[in-house]
Amino acid sequence: MIQIYFTKHSKDKILLLIGHGFKISEEFVILAINSPDKVFYRGNQKMFLKIFDEKHAIQVVCEEKEGITKVITIFPVRRRRYGI
Repeated sequence: MIQIYFTKHSKDKILLLIGHGFKISEEFVILAINSPDKVFYRGNQKMFLKIFDEKHAIQVVCEEKEGITKVITIFPVRRRRYGI
């Protein structure tokens, strides 16, 4: 099992998204990392996409180092943009 660390920014972002109507939790983010619908890479960052509703997915941006996955940020994206 991988260790997942949430940065202060990522925890704050979850609260911000909840305020905007995206009812996500740390558990949803962990699910996105462990069972993503799509994964891609940008430099040293790994992006996980998980379907959220019929129009949106949640993108989780992480950095992995020495067996620890650090959640950098989280944001909603349109599913059609990523073909999911």
